[in-house]
Amino acid sequence: MYKDPTYDGPLFDWPDYAAVTETPEQVRECRRQYAALLSFCDYSLGRVMDKMDELGLWDDTLFIVNTDHGFLLGEHNNWAKVHVPYYQEIAHIPFFIWDPRYKISGERRSALASNIDIPATILDYFNLDLPSDMQGRPIKNIVSRDEKLRDAVLFGMHGAHVNLADGKYVYMRGPASKDNQPKYNYTLMPTRMERRYQIDELRNMDGTLSDPFSFTKGCRLLRIPCPSRYEPQKGQVIDPFALAGTAVFDIEKDPGQLNPVNDSDLEEKLRLQMIELMKENDSPEEQFIRLGLV
Repeated sequence: MYKDPTYDGPLFDWPDYAAVTETPEQVRECRRQYAALLSFCDYSLGRVMDKMDELGLWDDTLFIVNTDHGFLLGEHNNWAKVHVPYYQEIAHIPFFIWDPRYKISGERRSALASNIDIPATILDYFNLDLPSDMQGRPIKNIVSRDEKLRDAVLFGMHGAHVNLADGKYVYMRGPASKDNQPKYNYTLMPTRMERRYQIDELRNMDGTLSDPFSFTKGCRLLRIPCPSRYEPQKGQVIDPFALAGTAVFDIEKDPGQLNPVNDSDLEEKLRLQMIELMKENDSPEEQFIRLGLV
């Protein structure tokens, strides 16, 4: 469906998580490959929905379609995720739901929802109690009548920007200093996704365990410093999140986030809202320092 018969470059279907250095022709080829993948996903989802038609499951089945994250395909001159701020292409993910109690289809909702609302929605659907420390909320009233659930949501990644979205604006708060410090990992399982912590890292951790967070069931945690990616002797900033700075975007008028909004009163309002949500999420004190929020 998407093949370009004039393209004679290398197969390019999986970019590095890095800045774009490829030719415009290669960028277009990668986007074609991605479009093919999405078409296959659509087809596969359609097979599931066809089977639900065949078995008559729509009357008693809660059906949710959601994704992990988006993927930059050259937007903001970057590929993929993780090494750049969480722009809309990464953060604003598909979220479709069919709730047989209301039988509403083909409609959009404007109220904010988040991935953390999915488990709460499932528990509520089956009339099960929500855990006392669960922050997600059932979205049945969004589905039934587009009722607002919350004023804003936080999103992001550890050690990167902390971001706030209220439906119109996205506030992307970057580190206040070039070294992107202070920051720590808190864990009782001293391993990262792909490797264990190194001896030097564990040797440099705080001598005592941290106090429990509200969500750690009373458990104290190892507090392990995160290394800096700033080389002051060279005057070199190598932390992409420190380089990106802080910005406000009006995603209704500027969905591609190309033109930051310069409005100090608006930023102050969003900054105070971010502080309150970080406190509600039991953010450690050093995060407020790292982001210059104190």
